Amino acid sequence: MNGVYNNRRNGHKATTDGITWTCSCGRRGVQKDDQHAMLAAGFHVRHPNKPIPASY
Repeated sequence: MNGVYNNRRNGHKATTDGITWTCSCGRRGVQKDDQHAMLAAGFHVRHPNKPIPASY
């Protein structure tokens, strides 16, 4: 599954592609499965200055 997460308030836009996610700010990550990649991308656009929780 692929997804797009856009936060108009802070300008961050993250996309997922399978188990990886990438943000327009340059941050990216690899999660254990596509569901967790979507969770991590959504978390990042809401809280771009916080690290992704280990449970994601």
